[in-house]
Amino acid sequence: MVRPMSQKLTPLALALAALGLLACGDDTDGPVDLGIDAGSASDLGTTSDLGTATPDAGMRPDSGLAPDTGFVYGDPIEATPGVWSWIDFPDSRCMNDTPTGIGVNLAGSGDKVIIFLMGGNACFDYLSCQITAYVNGFGLAEFNQDQYRARSAPLFNRLEPENPFSDWSYVFVPYCTGDIHAGANPSANVGGQNRNFHGYLNMREYLSRLVPTFPNATEVLLTGVSAGGFGSAFNFTQVQQAFGPDVRVTLIDDSGPPMGETYLPPCLQKHWRDLWGLDFTLPENCEGCFSDQRGVFAEPLIDHIQATFPDRNFGFISSSEDSVIRQFWAYGQDNCALLNGGGNPGSLYPAANFRAGLMDLRDRILGPSGRGKLYMPDAAATRTQHVWLGERIWQVEHHGVRLSDWMLQAIAGDPDWAHAPAP
Repeated sequence: MVRPMSQKLTPLALALAALGLLACGDDTDGPVDLGIDAGSASDLGTTSDLGTATPDAGMRPDSGLAPDTGFVYGDPIEATPGVWSWIDFPDSRCMNDTPTGIGVNLAGSGDKVIIFLMGGNACFDYLSCQITAYVNGFGLAEFNQDQYRARSAPLFNRLEPENPFSDWSYVFVPYCTGDIHAGANPSANVGGQNRNFHGYLNMREYLSRLVPTFPNATEVLLTGVSAGGFGSAFNFTQVQQAFGPDVRVTLIDDSGPPMGETYLPPCLQKHWRDLWGLDFTLPENCEGCFSDQRGVFAEPLIDHIQATFPDRNFGFISSSEDSVIRQFWAYGQDNCALLNGGGNPGSLYPAANFRAGLMDLRDRILGPSGRGKLYMPDAAATRTQHVWLGERIWQVEHHGVRLSDWMLQAIAGDPDWAHAPAP
């Protein structure tokens, strides 16, 4: 089945990365595990025998990698409602070149869907690759691991009466590609080892069956934490165009803050872009994405997403002094001197600079009247916290705004939705 599209299928993104020194995917530093089980699920099934659709082979002629405008849809996923099921996608790839898949937990009519992208650092030099999540692959066995069940994760808990998403369908996208779910480079040598950065192409595989699985969808929340936060932004265009213009896709990027080049060093942007093959997944019609020889792409992509989808909402959550992302940003100091064996950044990126970067994102790049908004917790006890969707979001309140209410305003297209704090 081929479903027509209103616009060219290309990803849009804020291609950044979710660092490696403190693992968010392993929840060693996070408040609550954002794994893979739901409050109503008593067992974990597998529907890996359902087969998988292969997206069309159309590729950009200059790269041989990035998808064309067409999109081939396959069979819908069949799974028992209310329990997590693992779906194999044989043509997907982890960074070790093994296949992976997704988890689904279906509910109701399927008119409301969360697509959640897992975090877990990023593989961009020898050191970072050593501590990136699932460098040896992710399949059913990893999906079944007890430490990655999320019965206690409020976002996926159907039994929690205050969870505004308890009746939504859930899609869990694991993280084993090391490329913030955004790459298209099948043969990258990092630290003497070959890596297959395939995250963006994996998402295209998943969409080929997710769209037919939810034919009644009216609302899709595309979200993720850390690497998954960056990845959700990078894949927004692909997801929105796959579901079509009649389905409202809302982005909530948790702890993957895009910043201008004053704060996100050009040398880091170029390194990620070259290593992960982002030139093959950046939108061809993104003005400015390809014109900067230094490899700067983040801000032009933000401009592109806001201009291309003026009636969609894009939310960004970031603590004012996020210690994990600041350590990641530190790799860009001294013209990226610490990359590729240069060492481990012993000090964090300055907190004042990080806060200034968020203010620049809020006030200049997103602006007070645009459809992109920033939620920036900065209480003394939590200003360095990394990731927020593992919390009970209805109990998180900053600047007089509850996080759950802020997210629901974004999804509803509420005209009063605003930055928190306001400029």
